[in-house]
Amino acid sequence: MLGHNKNILRHFQLLLGLFAVVILAGGIIAYSLAAGQLKNQLALKCQALAATVATVIAEDSEGYAAFLQNMDTQSDYYRRTKALLMQIKNVNKQHVQYLYTTSRAGEDAIMYVLGGENPSSPVYTAPGVQDTITPAERIAYNTLAPTIGEAFERTAYGQRLSAYQPILHKDTGQLLGMAGADITSEQYKSIMQIFIIQTVVSIGAGLLVFTLATHWFSGKVNLIVDRQLFAAQRAEQKLAQENTTLERINRMKTELMATISHEARTPLAVLASYAGLVSMSLKRKGTDAATAADLDKIVAEAQRVADLIDSMQKMTLHGNSMASRIPLDCAELIQQVARLYCPLLHREGVALHLRLNEELWVCANPEELTQVVFNLMQNAKNHTEQGHITIQAARKNGIITVTIADTGSGIAPDLLPHIFERGVKDALGGAGLGLAICKEIVEAHGGTIHIASRKGTTVTVTLPENTNLGALPQTPQRD
Repeated sequence: MLGHNKNILRHFQLLLGLFAVVILAGGIIAYSLAAGQLKNQLALKCQALAATVATVIAEDSEGYAAFLQNMDTQSDYYRRTKALLMQIKNVNKQHVQYLYTTSRAGEDAIMYVLGGENPSSPVYTAPGVQDTITPAERIAYNTLAPTIGEAFERTAYGQRLSAYQPILHKDTGQLLGMAGADITSEQYKSIMQIFIIQTVVSIGAGLLVFTLATHWFSGKVNLIVDRQLFAAQRAEQKLAQENTTLERINRMKTELMATISHEARTPLAVLASYAGLVSMSLKRKGTDAATAADLDKIVAEAQRVADLIDSMQKMTLHGNSMASRIPLDCAELIQQVARLYCPLLHREGVALHLRLNEELWVCANPEELTQVVFNLMQNAKNHTEQGHITIQAARKNGIITVTIADTGSGIAPDLLPHIFERGVKDALGGAGLGLAICKEIVEAHGGTIHIASRKGTTVTVTLPENTNLGALPQTPQRD
């Protein structure tokens, strides 16, 4: 009996030992699988955050491109974007250490532009500081595609697992830089330490259950996790495809509105002006009231549609790329618009004097600058009867100054401080959009516009001479 019990105890001990070995081996295997799975999940998390940052930055492509040009860390754009990156990082601080954007500064160097760190942080990197490019970054820049690092890479900021997403201009598709998201090896190890503790506890509890049941249960759990992960990846891919389609549709809509507004704006304004002249001429000759009323309706409707086109132009103003600005002679552009207006002014007894004695080169969007000159000449004509309009332009200290002065009725003193506000109309009516649009276009080109009105009205526009909008500043070397 004792020998039988000893045999049972020996068998039980052997079974328990075998069970413990299986549990330990299973724990080691589970740890290895979990380590790889965790690394993959963290890399996917970094990629999702980098894609979020790239989308946010691309929404204001012009602001980001402007910041790349001047690196003004005191600008409202820099403070606003950095605060947003910090907010995104704080929400995801368990799974990400760094959020930033970069621009390629050389074959083996990148330029840190925006980072989710306070300037007081020991890992804060000021914009414009160059650093060695990592293998994952090199792949991202060479392929212009989303990239996830295959392993933790050694950098000046420690071992990092990184993901990168291209930042593309939302209108032109031009590469502006990269958005990056990193997790450090320390973060990874801390998460794994928690997992080790959980694994040890699970092993201790697992010694109380049967080996096959534990194995079956673990297999089911792993299967469910894999299915959920696969479903999440498919959903993320589908969402990315839908976002790409929506962006393409939005870009097509913006381009269509810009084309319509450009092609229809000037003909409609000229049509309204000539119709008005015909109406005035026929009224002087004593035409019947019905015909005069019909002509007035034509003038009113043409002006209404022209105002609507101006509004469409305003809506598409911020969709125009800085890349569409080209070097052009401001004096020649003014002369072209003046030639169009001379017949209209002559019929109304208004003289036009041009004082353009030299070439005045600026870097600008020809369509937008034509609209500014067109609107200002239209306003001068509307307020001037039996007088003259003088347009002169000159260059001084790298600034092109254009003045359009008339001898007309002027602007009421109480209206003058608000004349550039949208919807503000003068005594002649109108939609109240022309001067507001002119101001936005001029300021978008880095210039200014002012109005003075006493005896007549003088509009002064300044523009930087021959600005090179595409150049990046030299970045300082790291100490």
